[in-house]
Amino acid sequence: MPEESDKNLWLFNIADDPTEHNDLSVEKSHVVKELLDLLVKFNQTAVPVRYPSLDPMSDPGLHGGVWGPWK
Repeated sequence: MPEESDKNLWLFNIADDPTEHNDLSVEKSHVVKELLDLLVKFNQTAVPVRYPSLDPMSDPGLHGGVWGPWK
């Protein structure tokens, strides 16, 4: 793995380098840009996460200590 602690973007060819030792992000910066552009495109249509309210009846302590259907 890269040793640069400030770095937050890497690119690996996992077919040729399955242990991810050879960072290609500098020499293949066009691929990094392509992938980041795709990510921006996907994020524009992403549906926000909806977390339902906590149901106090979901407590496993009320059901013999087991997670399971409670309704």
